[in-house]
Amino acid sequence: MPTWATWCRKAHLQGNKREKECAPREEWDIVSGTHEPIITMEQFEQVQQIRSQRREKYRETVEKREILYRT
Repeated sequence: MPTWATWCRKAHLQGNKREKECAPREEWDIVSGTHEPIITMEQFEQVQQIRSQRREKYRETVEKREILYRT
């Protein structure tokens, strides 16, 4: 069953921006098994792996660009 965590309890306007007031990790409300999952854990892990690969590829591209434009 999925786990649900609540850590940002309040949102308020600060000028033109909406600011969140987040609790420290020790104060988070963590509840498991409260609802049926939309996707399976296997699907979730596959997506996380794809995201990780894309993130790494993006970082490599940014590093290459920085090297090219430094010289």
